[in-house]
Amino acid sequence: MTTSSRPRTTSRLGRWSGLLLIAAMLPLLGPAVPAFAAECTSEVAPTADPLPIPTGPGCDDPEPPETTIESVDPQPNAHDWIRESSVTFTFSGAYSDADTDPITFECQFFKDATPPEEWTECTSPATYGSEAEPLEETPTTPYTFRVRAVDSADDAIDLTADPFFPQDTDQPDVDQTPSETTVRVDTEVPVASIFKGPYDNEGTGWPIAKKPEVTYLLASNEDDITYRCQLDGKAEACDQGLVTLKGLDGGNHTFTAAAKDQAGNEDTSPATKQFVVPHNLTQGKNWTKKKAKGYFAGDVLQTRKAGARIKFRAQNIREFRVIAPAGPRLGKIRVRTGTGFWKTYDLSKGKATKSRYLVVRDAASPLFSGRILVESLSRGKQVRVDALVFPPG
Repeated sequence: MTTSSRPRTTSRLGRWSGLLLIAAMLPLLGPAVPAFAAECTSEVAPTADPLPIPTGPGCDDPEPPETTIESVDPQPNAHDWIRESSVTFTFSGAYSDADTDPITFECQFFKDATPPEEWTECTSPATYGSEAEPLEETPTTPYTFRVRAVDSADDAIDLTADPFFPQDTDQPDVDQTPSETTVRVDTEVPVASIFKGPYDNEGTGWPIAKKPEVTYLLASNEDDITYRCQLDGKAEACDQGLVTLKGLDGGNHTFTAAAKDQAGNEDTSPATKQFVVPHNLTQGKNWTKKKAKGYFAGDVLQTRKAGARIKFRAQNIREFRVIAPAGPRLGKIRVRTGTGFWKTYDLSKGKATKSRYLVVRDAASPLFSGRILVESLSRGKQVRVDALVFPPG
């Protein structure tokens, strides 16, 4: 394609000089100087073969063709974004009158705030960008495509100007209102990151939630991001910033977050966090539930009766821990899995805390499914049990 430059006055004077000379030499074939019609659809004056000598009046065509952008490929989304490194425009031109002159086109493609002065000849479809020279990303200023139709037969012809004292009085030969559209380019896939949340402070290899809800912070390497989140494979509402997962059941959980930008690019490898929620204990024979701050789910089971039992059924576990408070005024409990040996724990020993993790089985234990018993051993001395946790092994 070449840059269009229109030397109008000089070419018009030369053209008229040639026509006047021929007309003066052959006066019998027609008027020496063409007459000018008030309105017309083409500036191409009729001629007689074999010589290009005007045989009728010339005129100044006042109506340039109109331009229409037919399509953009790939089609931008609602925010004008495309996810490709090249874009193709198709366009057309048409006259509003009976003009049958051929139509050509001139285009501009730029991503500056101010349009360039130069126009470039182009044909439909026009493609910009390629695999070798991809379009640049446009995080701020979009690309603008402009195209205008040209009456190529009328181009640079001015029959109304005085041939001896030319003035640029020609009617427009190009569309004065170019058709234009904008596209934004974003081919980069955003990456989501998950921060905060529970952590592994017990050496289990899995983060353990301190209550039946977990809060994460979502962030990405790009701005204006939306997120697609899942909890255990099911869609979970989320947005940029803090996300709180509430009402979590006891057990192992997986939370994922995938970032999606306004162009529609989405990470196919979502950020992932795994964690364990303890099983809250709410009832047991001769045990009473007491609501209190600092305990898992805001409550704890307590008893002063020896032999009071809590029953729980587990499925395919290895590691197993009891969460219970410790303090000098508390008594003893014992724990058994299945028909195994009882393990005794003195809750009065060690530093006073509302959440001591008592290791009943470690990660090297064989798989177990069956009943778990927690029993009080103290008469008249209070014991408390909060929750059971089964880290994956």
